[in-house]
Amino acid sequence: MTATSESGRVTDVVRLGDPWGLPSADTVMNAGDDSLAWLAWRRGGLGASDAAAICGLSPWGTPYSVWLDKTGQLPLEPRATTRYQRWGLLLEPAVRDAFEDETGHTVVGIQAWVQNRDRPWLRATLDGLVASEGAVIGVFEGKTSNGRDGRWDGGVPDYYLVQVQHQLAATGLDLGYVAVLLGGADFEVYEVARDESAIRVVLEQEERFWIHNVQDGHAPDVDSSEETGVALKAAFAKSEADKSVELPDGSAELVEGLRTAKEEVKGAGVRERAAANALMALLGDAEVGLLAGEPAITWKTQSSRRIDIQALRDSYPEIAQVVLKETSTRVLRLKTNGRNSDG
Repeated sequence: MTATSESGRVTDVVRLGDPWGLPSADTVMNAGDDSLAWLAWRRGGLGASDAAAICGLSPWGTPYSVWLDKTGQLPLEPRATTRYQRWGLLLEPAVRDAFEDETGHTVVGIQAWVQNRDRPWLRATLDGLVASEGAVIGVFEGKTSNGRDGRWDGGVPDYYLVQVQHQLAATGLDLGYVAVLLGGADFEVYEVARDESAIRVVLEQEERFWIHNVQDGHAPDVDSSEETGVALKAAFAKSEADKSVELPDGSAELVEGLRTAKEEVKGAGVRERAAANALMALLGDAEVGLLAGEPAITWKTQSSRRIDIQALRDSYPEIAQVVLKETSTRVLRLKTNGRNSDG
């Protein structure tokens, strides 16, 4: 099996077959651990995080952002790692060790790529497989969370449950284990049983998405999420100079809707500044404002250190030339009588 990167280079991907005894999936390995080969392989099907996005449950993806990726409209390159993701990656071995200590099970097949035999598009990159007495008994998911956002208060969040059911559907296994480190101090292990009714619903949505949207090329509805906006900006990062396009019927309502929303935001900004200015005048040099003796608002002094770009250019022009880079972005502006308008 091979995967083709966006540059056209073909990277060998080796199908290992079934080294773990998975009921319904083969394990696929990238020879040379090339991240572009993994991205290309992942683009050729739907993974566990895609499942949550397609079902409308993911905080990090939407059906439209997944569609842009699977249809090759997004750059085939690793995404920038957030500081939360960085620490999550660094703590993965610790979470696995804690799981093994607490359960007596062993985690094998770390970062295994698996592909369902009956549905080749049904894929997953596993945090690991759980083995007991030499036999694989389930999939492993290791997570970290700050523990402050309340997402884990009721147990495993729904979007992770969908991911686990997707992995169980792909592998044919009956159990999933979710281990999570909360706030760097509290450790929990959840056992998730295979749910055939949930799997049926998830697979129906995924299969419809893969055939109708990806293979047949029908775009999902564009939604209002920030994730879809980020994906669209990445897909169409550069404009073609002087190119214009006639917008389809119904677009006038979208233009007016954007104009109205901008006006409402502008009005809200004016009201916000008026209230803030009035409260600052009432606070004076006080840090805390009270209502009925209880703190209602604060206005505290905060210090920060920033680079003085002009001073850097004036005093160290050679360094400035090296460390400062020019970036470009596309700006969406409304037009009024041939002029730009921000609403």
